[in-house]
Amino acid sequence: MIRLSVGKERLCMFQRNGLLLMLFFSIFFLLCPLDEILGSLAKKCSPGGRVIISHPQGRLVLEQQRKQYSKVVVLDLPDRTSLQIVADAHSFDLAKFVDEPDFYLAVLIS
Repeated sequence: MIRLSVGKERLCMFQRNGLLLMLFFSIFFLLCPLDEILGSLAKKCSPGGRVIISHPQGRLVLEQQRKQYSKVVVLDLPDRTSLQIVADAHSFDLAKFVDEPDFYLAVLIS
């Protein structure tokens, strides 16, 4: 396990056979801006490493939670265009993107 500091948060990443997997499942909104996250991960990812951002209830529920808990839920899930721009800037390919009312998934490959 590798520990990575992104802003004030410490995250855990898992590495096996030279590939790195970083999973943000329902916690992405608790972290810092996307550019900081991917910038830090780009320095740590092996070629072919994966960054997975997922939320099992999707953008709409997260937006409601952000209104209700504005001091805790400080970020929205990135839309495809925003994610693509930041991913490109840090040499990640956007391999899969699903943004449905009840599910969000983005898979980035270094």
